[in-house]
Amino acid sequence: ADWIGEAQLGGGGAAAAGRPVDEPAADGPPPALAFLLDRAAVRLEGAMDDVSAETAAGGAGEAAARIAALAHAADELHAEAKAANSHGHFELAAAYFTAAYLLTPSTARLLSAANMRLKTVGGARAALGTYTHVLALARRGGVGCDGEQPTEKELAMAERKHAEASAAVDTLRAAAAS
Repeated sequence: ADWIGEAQLGGGGAAAAGRPVDEPAADGPPPALAFLLDRAAVRLEGAMDDVSAETAAGGAGEAAARIAALAHAADELHAEAKAANSHGHFELAAAYFTAAYLLTPSTARLLSAANMRLKTVGGARAALGTYTHVLALARRGGVGCDGEQPTEKELAMAERKHAEASAAVDTLRAAAAS
């Protein structure tokens, strides 16, 4: 399983397991990431069903237009995310990248959202969960919601940022313990 869908989330959740809600679980991503992945998969599946139905009904042009509109909206959100990042608004950038991911899921957009979260005070654990997910997915030869395996460039970034996020989480834990 690629940690997508409620069946893979297991019972009880993070709080019942005695760990923070956004901390990665040994058997899957943190609940917030699992929810995001699940929603992206559901949206993508629904869009593909709609396109298949429109194409079967002879509306291939409408289906193509709808796909193009989604891609354009995702690209606009992606551009807004980059602008927010350049102005130091990392939470807003993370939200924009997440919204773009929901419209057109890709590993690059998922990693971009994690990178923005890593830049925020409380986002290191959520970012760590995303990097862990992408690396585990690659180790298993799995594909993301977009049906693609992560690229070498995406994997290199995930490895580098995983180490950075791990160090940040360790620092936060040490500060909390003192």
